[in-house]
This record gives sequence, C-alpha cells and structure tokens, in this order.
Amino acid sequence: MLEVFEQFRQVTFYTLRDETQEYSETDRFIERFSNDEQYKEDYYQIATLIEEIGDTHGAKDIFFSRHEAHATALPPNRSLVLNGLEILFMHNSLRLYCLKISKNIVILFNGGVKTSLKVQDSPDLMPKFRNAQLWVKKILENIQDKSIIVDNNRAILTTLSGDTEIALFC
Repeated sequence: MLEVFEQFRQVTFYTLRDETQEYSETDRFIERFSNDEQYKEDYYQIATLIEEIGDTHGAKDIFFSRHEAHATALPPNRSLVLNGLEILFMHNSLRLYCLKISKNIVILFNGGVKTSLKVQDSPDLMPKFRNAQLWVKKILENIQDKSIIVDNNRAILTTLSGDTEIALFC
C-alpha cells in the first residue's frame, strides 16, 4: 500500500506499507536508527534533510543526487547548509532509498547501513536496495499506465477513481 508518510508545506512524502504489517518501510528505518547510538547522528542528518526538503526547499535535484540504479539514496554525497549549519552528508553511513516523483512528491522506502564502497558488498543495505529497485519500477509503470495519477497542484497521488490509498502489487 502506498500511503502518505508526512505532508509538509512544500512536499508530500509517501511510503510503502505491507497491509499485513503495522509499520511502513520508512517507519522501520526510523525505529531501527533513531535510537541506535552508533547511527543516531547519521539518522538525524537524514531526518533534518527530509524536514528541510519538506518545509523549506521542495524536492530539488541537489538533494537527490545519489542515484543508485533506478532509486535515489538519501543523503546526497555532498555538504549542504541547512538551518544555517553545514552538514557533511558525505560521511553519513546510512542510506534511505527514495523516488522523487516531482518537486513536491517523494516516496520514501527503507534503508540501512552502507559498509562498503559498493552496495552489493553491504549485507545490511543490499536487500533494501533490491526492494527499492522493484518498487520504483512498479510505481513508475503504474504512473505511466495511469493507474497512479500524479496531482502536483495538490501534491498527492491518487488512483483513477480518486482514492488516496494505493494498492501496489509486485
């Protein structure tokens, strides 16, 4: 199920949730890393980035520059000034996969720890990478065949019948 994760002034963030699960993919990422002392700072960098994108900047390409096959990984591989502070994202060990649909709609998936130069050599991250690739492909197919309608004026995704809860099958 594709559902709204959080709606900000500039961007609506979506996530995926298996209907049999209580928590969404993005919730699982948050649950895992927000209180993990080893990755807490890296997590808060990503959380700050999402909030800044959502409230202030919109989904500009500068934030979505870490392309990994069909998906994009947050954070970008650069330093950025957010809230007056320079954040060195290139040292962040976490990756949160996403798909930027437009300047005001982004889908967040799950992510993990990148422990190697290649995603394929990072055992924690590789399954999340694979899943993100499958979902990106399915979502883009659904947008192309108009099963998912992108409404940029309202910053929402709907089905042809106007439903905002969107079932996806992969």
